[in-house]
Amino acid sequence: MHRANSERYAIFNETFELYYFQLEDRGSVTAEELAQALGISVLLAKERLLTAEKHGKACRDESIEGLRFYPNQFLQRGD
Repeated sequence: MHRANSERYAIFNETFELYYFQLEDRGSVTAEELAQALGISVLLAKERLLTAEKHGKACRDESIEGLRFYPNQFLQRGD
């Protein structure tokens, strides 16, 4: 069980490293963009981004253009 949690944590960190790298260049990322960058399926990339949102690391915008994720600026504010 501890190993499974460690593996999930490693996957989570890998996603965020690349996710934030993508955000520096683009300001936001879609599941398709993350999938291409990580070399994984779009479905898996979407699940990872939804997990990031669940953990408060990302916010999403659902629009006519699709689902796009942004860094969670609310947690970074020191007000």
